Amino acid sequence: MIDGSHRLNLAFLPTPMHELQNLSRRLGGPRLFIKRDDLTGMAFGGNKERKLEFILADALSAGAEVVITSGSIQTNHGRLTAAAARRVGMHPVLVLAGERPAELQGNLLLNDMAGADIHFVPRGRGDTEDARMDNENEITDRKVAELVAHYESQGRRVFVVPKAGATLSGVYSYVLAAQEAAYQATQARLSFHSVVVAAGGGGTLAGLHIGMNLYAPGTDVIGVSVGRGAARLEERVRDYAKGLLPDLGYGEFPIKAPIVEDGYVGEGYPIPSPASVEAARILAETEGIYVDLVYTGKAVAGLIGMIRQRRWKPEDNVLFWHTGGLPALFMQGAYLKH
Repeated sequence: MIDGSHRLNLAFLPTPMHELQNLSRRLGGPRLFIKRDDLTGMAFGGNKERKLEFILADALSAGAEVVITSGSIQTNHGRLTAAAARRVGMHPVLVLAGERPAELQGNLLLNDMAGADIHFVPRGRGDTEDARMDNENEITDRKVAELVAHYESQGRRVFVVPKAGATLSGVYSYVLAAQEAAYQATQARLSFHSVVVAAGGGGTLAGLHIGMNLYAPGTDVIGVSVGRGAARLEERVRDYAKGLLPDLGYGEFPIKAPIVEDGYVGEGYPIPSPASVEAARILAETEGIYVDLVYTGKAVAGLIGMIRQRRWKPEDNVLFWHTGGLPALFMQGAYLKH
């Protein structure tokens, strides 16, 4: 049972919401706004901080001393998990898919500074991005299981945080975030046609999708995939909804089908695309706001692409949800050369 009172106080909430007048003017509309979950406060911020308020509350209740999670080599989730674990007195352990670089940069540098134990495993393989990511999850899950056994053999209590914080309590944190945004919109006398957000594991998208159906039912939530195909992400959102809605007191809640755009993935999750590079530059040039090139940058590319396709009318209000990920940008300079 999800308990909204069972959480830690890690993030600076509510995060700001403000208008992007320069970006809107450059693109010729619609009226654009941004929700700044890159400003949640801890370890350069990001969407995972909301989720960890609930997940690490469970870890503390279980008496955990060691927290283990996994992800890509520049995982934002891993960076925030390591920082949050240290903040509440637990030891962080990360299993990362990729080869150890000669020099630690970006999120890896921050993880090292937090004193996390970092274990590197091979990246996944597959004919499609979905297959590759599934294979990578199998590899990291095996290593996580091995490490759990290792720490438990030392008599230490271990708590495993799923990759990307993919838990129902993590999804619930973004139901509450949708409520927060809906309240801010009401206070500003705004109504949004759409919310656009990056979609990786699908938990943030699912929470916003459920929450907007509850608190702003006229607003569509559009997930821009950074890796997986639309069908897999849509399935995940439906599964999260089925698991969470009964805890929220709903049975057959008439929730709309999720909207996923998967045309901005490029060559795969950890690889910047020409569209994400262009989008990151446009946002920085117009608003002085920065995004990485493989996660939030691809969502900005989706936003810009949909505007260019005339997805919205000039008078529509559209909210872009900045999910963070900035530290990875500092190792992506080669992609930004003119």
